[in-house]
Order: sequence, then C-alpha cells, then structure tokens
Amino acid sequence: MNDILAQVATNTEATKNVGNAILYETVLSIMDIQSETGLRVLAVNILGRFLLNVDKNIKYVALHTLLKVVHQDNQAVQRHRTTILECLKDADITIRRRAMELCFALINPSNVRTMMKELISFLETAETEFKAVCSSKCVTAAEQFSPNTRWHIDTLLKVIIAAGNSVPDDVVACTIQLIAESGEAEQQYAVAELWQRLSAAPLDTQPLLQVATWVCGEFANFLSLVGGGVSEGEVVAVYQRILWSSQCSAVTKQYAITSSMKLASRMPGTNSLVAQMVSAYGSHLNVELQQRGVEYTQLFTRYDSMRGPLLERMPPFERSRLRVSQDAAAANAAAAAAAAPLANGLHNNNNNDAVAAVQAPSQSDSNALLDLLGGLDDSANDVPVQVKSAPLPPAGTGSLNSDILDLLGGLGGGGGGDSGGTLISRTVNNGGILDTGLGSANEYGSLTIYERNNLRLVMTFQRQDSLTTITLTATNSSTSCNITDFLFQAAVPKAVLRMKLRLSWFADGVKIEDQNEVNNFPPALWQY
Repeated sequence: MNDILAQVATNTEATKNVGNAILYETVLSIMDIQSETGLRVLAVNILGRFLLNVDKNIKYVALHTLLKVVHQDNQAVQRHRTTILECLKDADITIRRRAMELCFALINPSNVRTMMKELISFLETAETEFKAVCSSKCVTAAEQFSPNTRWHIDTLLKVIIAAGNSVPDDVVACTIQLIAESGEAEQQYAVAELWQRLSAAPLDTQPLLQVATWVCGEFANFLSLVGGGVSEGEVVAVYQRILWSSQCSAVTKQYAITSSMKLASRMPGTNSLVAQMVSAYGSHLNVELQQRGVEYTQLFTRYDSMRGPLLERMPPFERSRLRVSQDAAAANAAAAAAAAPLANGLHNNNNNDAVAAVQAPSQSDSNALLDLLGGLDDSANDVPVQVKSAPLPPAGTGSLNSDILDLLGGLGGGGGGDSGGTLISRTVNNGGILDTGLGSANEYGSLTIYERNNLRLVMTFQRQDSLTTITLTATNSSTSCNITDFLFQAAVPKAVLRMKLRLSWFADGVKIEDQNEVNNFPPALWQY
C-alpha cells in the first residue's frame, strides 16, 4: 500500500484540477492509514505545493487539511511555515482565517518570537471580526511559550494596542494579572511603558486605558522612577483628562476613579485634587460611578484613618486559563483537542509562595477587581478586611480572649493590637459602612475557616435585623510554638458570599504565609 501511494504521489501531474484532485485524495489516504514517516512527509509537501497554487479553492483545501494533520506531523508542517505566514496577507478572507488558525497551531518555544511578531502585524491590519479571536489566541500562546516575563508583558501590551477596542475583557484581565504577579523590575518596566501610553494615548482606546490606569494606580510608587520622575501635578492632569472625557466609557472611568484613589494613598500630595475629582462623581448619572464617588469620598472624610490599609497593594491573583470564545474553539477544534492545559493554570497554595485568588472579571463587574467599601445598599458588600494581632501564646498558656484583635483597631493602623477585642462586625444596612456592637441576635453556630500550621481560626455568627456580627477566634494549637505578628486579611467579592483569606505570622521567628477560601457560610446569613 505504501509503495502504491508513493508512486501515485510522485507520478501524478499537478498542472490540472484532475491531477490535484488525485493528489488530494492520495494525501488523505496516506494520513488515514499507518503509513511510513517518509510518506507522510511527502503528503505534507504536496499540501505545501498546493499553498503556492493561484487557485483559491486549492489553497484553502491545503490549509484546511494541514490544520487537521499539524498535530500528527508538526515538524513536516513547520517546513512550510513561511508559506503559511504569507497566506495571512491573502485577499481572500477565508484563506486568512484558516492561515491564522494554522499559525497558532504551529507556535512552539523555538519559534514563538517570530510567529508572534507576524501575528501581531496581522492583527494590526485585520478586520474587526478577526481581532477578538486573534488577540485571545495571542495571549494564550504567549502564556504557553513565553521565554521570559519581560517579553510576555511586551507582547500582551502590543496585542492590546494592535487590537484596539476589539480586545475582549479576558485579555485585559490576563494582562493585569501578569503584571501583578511579576517581580518589581518587570512592574517598574510596565509602569514606565504604560505611563507613556496613558499620557499620550487617544481616549477612544478603552482596553489600553483600563490596563494603564490600573497599573499606574497600583504601582504608583514607581512613577517617580520614570524618566526624570513624574510630578504629582502631571499625574492628576492625566487622570482629569480621562475622567472628564466624553470619549471614555463608564467602565474605563470606573478603573480610573479607583486608580486615582490608589494614587492618593501613594502620593499624599495629590489628596486634595483627587478628593475633588472623586466627590464630583457622587451625583453622576451612572449608578456604578456614583456609588464609587460617594464611597470613596467617605474615605477622605469619615473613614480617613482606614484609607491607607484599604488601598494597600493587592496580593497576586490566582492564575486561571484564558477563556476562549466558543466560536474560536469551534474553528480550531483539532488544535484544542490536542492542546495540553497551560502549565501556569494551577495556583500554588504553598506557605512561602502564596498566590491570592481572583476570577477574570465579567462584563458587568470588570470595572473593579474589588469594591473597597459596601454599605450603600445590601448588594454592595465588598470589604477587604485586615487585622493585625498580638502574639498568640502556646495552647494552655493564656486566655483565648487575648488571642483576638478588634478589626477596626487593626484597620486604624494601631500597633500591636487590643488584647480584649474579640468581635469583628460589619453592617450591611443603609445606616453605616462599618460598625461594631452586641445585641440579642440569632446564632448560626461556628465555622472553622482555617486549620493548618498549628493555627486554627473559627468564626461564629450572630444576626439581628440587618446587622451581622462575626466573631473570629484564633487559637495556637501547639504547646511549644510561639506565634507573633499575626496578620489576617480578607476580601469578599461583590455579590458573592465567599471570603478569600490571606494570613501571615511568625512561628518561633520563622515567617509563614498562607491563604484560603471560605465558601460554605451558613445559608441563613443571606436568606432573610
């Protein structure tokens, strides 16, 4: 059989359609049977010659067939990479689409730089219908085969610039996630690059503005190292330009207003100007912007002592696989079936390398990674909480009451902590944002939220009307280990009864860091 197929493949004339049809059927037969490696290479070479044919139908058939066999004989298809890249410039849109899909299937660690350069060039001039799928696939390929973090950041920024407003939300989220979990050198580099873009970019490129404002706000301390240093007045002027522009979308302004709050906490000289900008949004027609304006204004007035702790730098996010649209997945089914999960798709809960969890924002709440304050209505309940504690003595060496700190004392920036404080309270009624208190409330039992590394954390719940009182009890379960400098941080994503914890402490002088997620709160707490 192999000899017959080889004879047909080498002796058939390809100058006429009938010959091309025979060659195509020969190629399919070679790929469908257990043929020799050399014969399979011959079949791929025939398809490569089809790519040079002026007939659009023959060229499309070749690309379609190569896409099906690329994962069986990748090296043979790689020899025709240059010809396939040329097909990205073809006038026929169906050929460009198949060539794009085949190019992504050909990317590997050795050619990722060259292939991504060509694909980004294609992205710059591609039709709008290509840009969303192409940008998502570029991000996925960069995550899989990135040679280093600096190149990865550069590539994602180029993708966002090239795709413009066609960039999906998941690409914005992945770019922010990458920068957030990078080292300080890469973060400083990203701030320098994005500040240049932010200060000069047209205001109609929303995804770029969203990434730039988030990064420049979160890592505003690096702005003083950009060039000769960026003055506080320059920073405020750029943010005013964004917030007052009618070209910027509501989502972009939500990014910008939250970013300006971060700037104020890292550049104290901008406090008064940022407070003016934020307060102006307290009467905005957009409900999300109005809510942020009112809540953030309270941080400048009523809760000024809490502003610093609430606006601290966010912990790194949990890495999650980039979401690819159903249309893209269907178009590249063969590649998706053989593709391995991203190596970085799993998060690590190791004590010494904790990574905080977050999901890619949806269309409705991509404007904020965390709402810092809730309380204006029952659904806005996003409150990051931070508690600093006094040393925890070994089990049996003291009262448990001395193991707990008052939440508000920790947020207020007080040292050491109050050994008598054992209550953590949070109101969700319209009367206030944060409060403490006791009352004759309904009890909902206790919930162990953490029990590792000789540390046990238990929450008990009481509810009276719209006030929920949460009591956190921390216990050192070791009789020989002293725990000191205990730090408890928690965040509650908006409209989801789930709490993400980040913990750190010193056990006999050795620092331990860990994280956990609590998603099994008693249903009665929210079913009222």
